[in-house]
Amino acid sequence: MFHVKHHDLPGKEQVLEACDVLGTRPPADFYEKLRVYLDILTDCSTRLNLVGPGETERLWGRHVLESVSYGAYLKKAPVVDIGTGAGFPGVILALLGFPVKMIEPRGKRCGFLETALRECGTKAEVVCSRVEQAGPFSSGTQFTSRAVKKPEDMLGLLRGVASGDFSLLIRVSHRGMIINGNHSLHDLPVPPLDREGFLLQYSHSCSNE
Repeated sequence: MFHVKHHDLPGKEQVLEACDVLGTRPPADFYEKLRVYLDILTDCSTRLNLVGPGETERLWGRHVLESVSYGAYLKKAPVVDIGTGAGFPGVILALLGFPVKMIEPRGKRCGFLETALRECGTKAEVVCSRVEQAGPFSSGTQFTSRAVKKPEDMLGLLRGVASGDFSLLIRVSHRGMIINGNHSLHDLPVPPLDREGFLLQYSHSCSNE
């Protein structure tokens, strides 16, 4: 049993409206599972150093909504989330119905992710490893990441572990953070999000090398 602490999750209707604005249609049990996940996260956050000071008061407005926004640009196919940490965007994508493999090198955070998924009744794979040791990844893999490395550094890493074509969806803070190659930039709308930003979507094709 987890002691419920404060977080900023609004009512179900407002959550569904925000998901609609972001172009994502959640499953029927999304709200209930999201509430369970955020309850566990806020309960364990200080002890496991999951999110920074004050972040529990903007979990929905920033972390959850940014994660939900990824869903509009992913195929309903396996996703590999790199550096999942406290669960963004990996756990949120799993709650949205995506088949997700979460790559996280820190053992305590992996334990938290496995506990949170079990309590939510959601299936996803947690791999306690650095991405360099977790591959190789099959051709066509959809990679996601939120706050791990700069896009160009992440792409350099992925080229070494992907077995073929792949895509990367990553949050960037401004338009100047673009990269060479086949990519597009998607605005993150404010509101419902609490800060401006973009999702950078990159597609890598071995045939163009």
